[in-house]
Order: sequence, then structure tokens, then C-alpha cells
Amino acid sequence: MLALADLFSAVIESQQDHVDSSCHQDLALQASSDSAAAGWTADIYVINLRRRPDRREYQERQLREAGLLRKATFIDAVDGRELSDKYMRHHGLAAMPNWPLDARNKSFVASLQQAAMERSGPLAARELEDMAIRHWRRPVTRSEVGCTLSHLSVWERICEQGGTEPALVFEDDAQITPRFKERFPRFIRALPADWDVLHLIHAPRLPGWYHLPTMRGEAVGPAEYEWLTLAYAVSSGGACKLADALDRRNVIPSDEFLPAVSAPHPRPDVQALYQPRIKALACRPLPHEWLRQERLHSAPARGPFLSTHQANDAWQPQDADNDLGCGLVMRSELSKLSDIEWTQEAYRAMHK
Repeated sequence: MLALADLFSAVIESQQDHVDSSCHQDLALQASSDSAAAGWTADIYVINLRRRPDRREYQERQLREAGLLRKATFIDAVDGRELSDKYMRHHGLAAMPNWPLDARNKSFVASLQQAAMERSGPLAARELEDMAIRHWRRPVTRSEVGCTLSHLSVWERICEQGGTEPALVFEDDAQITPRFKERFPRFIRALPADWDVLHLIHAPRLPGWYHLPTMRGEAVGPAEYEWLTLAYAVSSGGACKLADALDRRNVIPSDEFLPAVSAPHPRPDVQALYQPRIKALACRPLPHEWLRQERLHSAPARGPFLSTHQANDAWQPQDADNDLGCGLVMRSELSKLSDIEWTQEAYRAMHK
């Protein structure tokens, strides 16, 4: 298997993973961070575009505050803006050609909506319609290809290194909670021996689609259609399976690929290309009181808690059902800018 560090040497000068964990701060701060990370065993990989040093600085700051910076490795993301048609063809790379669903697929989308209504109710049917309109009726963008290949480069690295400890993968707009370091081991201890991936945000896009048992009292449970690769843990074996599963001639967004190899994808054509082959789990919401205390202990400088539903500043019981519920990771303020950039590129892809 050709490593992406070699594959993209012509696109990104010196395509090497940065292992620059020196904080460039005073020695007292560095010594404090080293001491705090002494009992932490998981490696952390942060995917970051070179042209976004602000996001790297943000990640360095929050990981330093958590005492985890010494365990972090910053990975140069594959920049979709630099993936030309010529380069893609030369290296045997291509987005899934029949990914866009056009007007001819209207009956196909309608049948999916009917299935969602029957299996999961009106909420899932509306979510699926939103998926079909916003994500499935346009080509895969170059930024999405670059994002998937960036995750692939991390999987290849983790697979090659081996080991028994879990690895953490963060995109550069992930925000860890103030108690992340103390809570994360709780979820790891709850994993079965044969786990591959643990989603650190429980964000099912089609809730109820797979008829999974409710496991509210458990720390982890089976992953659903977890449409988010913002933050997850992966085992060495799981990383090998993910790297092997990706078809370089049919690249799809990482947010779609990871769910597709975890459980049957809602689209039959994607199912035919990517079959489930990993054991993926997701964290489960914490008790309401934990979440209320999390809000009380959150420093304002860390930014507001953001969720799929844009939760209010005041804690509400329904927060236990959104991506804040695990008390580990959330979307940062930087995610708002990411959404704007993504929407602009998606619009261009649909109208070119």
C-alpha cells in the first residue's frame, strides 16, 4: 500500500508529519505540560492545513492547557485546492463518479425517505431529505477529497506503528471540554476487546435508522450513522482496516466513509462499494447533572458550547441528546467558519 506521505510529495512540499510539540513558550509552562501528560498513554493526531496556522495555534493552546501537548502530533492536511485534475489522474485518484443524485434519482430518494419514515419516523425522514439535497445532489468537492485523504494518511501512520494503545484523531476545529482528560479513560475502559473506532461525539444523522438498542446507562454503544469525523479514537487494527477499505478510485467524504464501513449506508449504491467491516462504537450521553456541572466549570475564554442544535447558554435537559452529551469534545467557534467555507464550495460544485 502506497503511503500518502510519498503519494502527495509533489502536491505539498516536504509531505511529512510535523512532530513539533515544543510549545515555543517559556520553560516553566513546558515543564508543567510534560508533568501533566506523564500518565497519558494515547497519542493524539491533529489534522491541520498549512495555510491555517491560526487553527494550529488554537489546538496547541487547548492541548497545552490540558497538559496533553507533548502527546500531540500535527499532520499536514492534504489541501484540496492543490489537487488538480492532472495530478488526480496521474496518481489514480478520483472521487466517486456517480455520487451526485440528480433529477433522475427522484424516485430513489423518495424510496429512501419512505424507508426512513417507516424505520425511524418523521425526524429521520426529514434528515434524509436534507442529506439528499445538501450532500448527495452535487459532486464530491476537492476539499472533501483532501479531507478523506488526510484521514487516510493518519490511519496509515497508526497502522504502521502498531501498538495496543488507542490513538486520538482530531480535526483542527475540535474543542475538548475542560474535563476531557479525566473522562476519556472512562470510555476507553468500557470498550470491548475487539473495538476499532470510538466516536467521541454521539451525532447520529438518522437516529433510529439501525434499530439499535438504547444504551443510555452505558458509556459506549453501537455507532449509528455518525456523520462527523471531528474527533474519534481508533485502534491500531482499526486504522489498518480503514486504510485498506478506502477505494482510491471512488473517494467519498470522510463523514460518509467512516459510517459506511461501520454499518450499512442508507444509499444502496454506496453499500455496494463500501461494506461494513469495522466495529465502531460511539460514546453515550452522560447524566444530566454531569452536563450541567460541565457548563458551570467551563471557562468563557474556551468559547461557547456549540451543538447541532446551537444550544443556548443556559443548560437544558435536551442537551443530553446532542453532541455535547458525552462531555468530551464539541465543535468550536472555528466550525462556524468551516461551515461557511464548505457551503460556498458545495454551491460552486453544484453550479459549475
